[in-house]
Amino acid sequence: MRAYLIERPGEDAQPVLTEVPTPPCGPDDVLVEVHHASINWADTQQRRGVYPSMPQPPFIPGLDCAGAVAEFGENVKDLNKGDLVAAISPTDTGAFAEFACFPRNFIMPLLPAMSTAQGAALLTPGLTAYHLLFSIHRLEPGEFVLVHAISGGVGLYATQLAVDWGAKVIGTTYSPAKIATAQEYGAHDVIDRNQQEFGAAVLEITGGRGVDVVIDSLGGKTLWRNFEVVNDYANVISIGEAEDWPQGEVRLLRDKLYEHNASFTCFELLRTRPGSKRWNQGVAHIWERVADGRLRVPIGQVFPFERAKEMYETLEGRSVIGKLLLQMKQAEQTDNGDDK
Repeated sequence: MRAYLIERPGEDAQPVLTEVPTPPCGPDDVLVEVHHASINWADTQQRRGVYPSMPQPPFIPGLDCAGAVAEFGENVKDLNKGDLVAAISPTDTGAFAEFACFPRNFIMPLLPAMSTAQGAALLTPGLTAYHLLFSIHRLEPGEFVLVHAISGGVGLYATQLAVDWGAKVIGTTYSPAKIATAQEYGAHDVIDRNQQEFGAAVLEITGGRGVDVVIDSLGGKTLWRNFEVVNDYANVISIGEAEDWPQGEVRLLRDKLYEHNASFTCFELLRTRPGSKRWNQGVAHIWERVADGRLRVPIGQVFPFERAKEMYETLEGRSVIGKLLLQMKQAEQTDNGDDK
C-alpha cells in the first residue's frame, strides 16, 4: 500500500510518499481502508520532532481518519466489512496511508448521515473540545469561555458546544478575515489581536469579572497572560504551543493561581482512554449534535492524497479556517461537510 513516512523528524523534514506493507490485523484490531485523514497541529510538531509523545521514526504520520472497515480480528464482534468508521491513532499507528490498523477501542462507527470527510474532520478536535469544556472544566450556562485561535479546529467546535450549553464565547485571532467565521459559529465577541490587547478587551467585555475557562493552544507569552483575565475558580487549559513554548517564571505560577483560586491544566486526548465511559460519553455528545444539526463540521480544504506536503504548508501558514483533510478515495464526496 502507499503511505507517507517521516523518516528523520526535524525542521526540514517532509512526509515522503512510499510503498509499505499493509499492516497486519491482530485479534482485537480493525483494518480501515482510509478515505479521508485529518491533519492536526500535533502532526506539524511530530514532523519537527518536538511533540511530547513522539513515535519511533520512521513513522507514518496522521492522528485521525475515517473510512471503511476492511478486516477485523476474531475478538471484534460488533463491526462488519464496509462499515464506515472514524478512528484516532495510537502514537505508533499513522493515518496518512491507504490502510491503517487500530485497536477496536479507537474506532467509532459513523452515523448514517455522516460522511467520512465529516468523521475525519470531527474526531480529534471535536472530542478535545468536549473534554475541555465538560471533563476538565464543568461548564455552566452563562459562563464566559475564552478561546484563543478561535477559528482553528478545536476553537470552532468549542465555540459551538459552549454556545449550545448556554455559555458565552470570547475568541481571539490574529486574522481579521477569521472574525466573521467565528461569529457565524456563535462567538459572542472576537478580538483582533493585531488591533487590541486581548487582556484589556476581555475584561471590558466581561464587565471586569473575567472569564471562567480559557482554552489556550498558543502557549508562549499568551499562556502566562491568561491569568490576568480569569474569574475566581476559573480553569486555564493549555493544549498547544502554536505561538511558542510557554514563557515566564514557572515558580510564579503558584502565586497567580492563588489570586483567583484558579486552576491550570494541560490536556492530551488519548489520556481519556478510548473505550472508557468518559470517552464514550464524549463521542455520544458530539455525534448526537452533528446528527441533529447543532454541531457543524468546518472543513476548510480537501487535498488529494499526493499533496500532503502542501497540506502541511497550508496549516503551518496559519491562514486556515476549519479542518484540512487528505483524501485517499476519489469517489468519496464531502458535500455533507461545511465549506468553511
